[in-house]
Amino acid sequence: MDSKRVFELIYKFALTVIVIVLIKVVFVYVREYVMSSVQQKIMMRFRIELFDRLVVLPIKYFDENKTGYIMSRITNDVNNIEQSITLIVEMAQNLVYTFVYAAALFYTNWQLALMTILILRCQVRFRANSVTKFVPIATQSPIHSQKFLHLFKNVSLQFAL
Repeated sequence: MDSKRVFELIYKFALTVIVIVLIKVVFVYVREYVMSSVQQKIMMRFRIELFDRLVVLPIKYFDENKTGYIMSRITNDVNNIEQSITLIVEMAQNLVYTFVYAAALFYTNWQLALMTILILRCQVRFRANSVTKFVPIATQSPIHSQKFLHLFKNVSLQFAL
């Protein structure tokens, strides 16, 4: 091959990579826009339902509860639900990615895919056993640390299965 042909191939390859990256950026933007839009619509519907519920409460409720308490409760509950929805959306995206990547890995090389799954299972089990050594340091009370250690170990082993 002459140097002109090699330069043309490098140029085409670089151009292809740039186009692929630009397409990926567009799809990531669209995905984030759609997910954010869905999340905001859910939160708006929740806020409207919450407001409708507050409007029909009897006056006695507002006399018995301080305005600051009601506002704090509404604000914190809405923020907690918003964070939960964000987490659920991220978990759903990660689940989809996991299945897509696993399918691609099995399609490419099923032996390598099985070996990867085996290694990941061993790693999760090792991490579950090694992390439990450091968990009591993070808690103050020995009673709570033993309960937390037992709970954490059970949860870690369940994920390892």
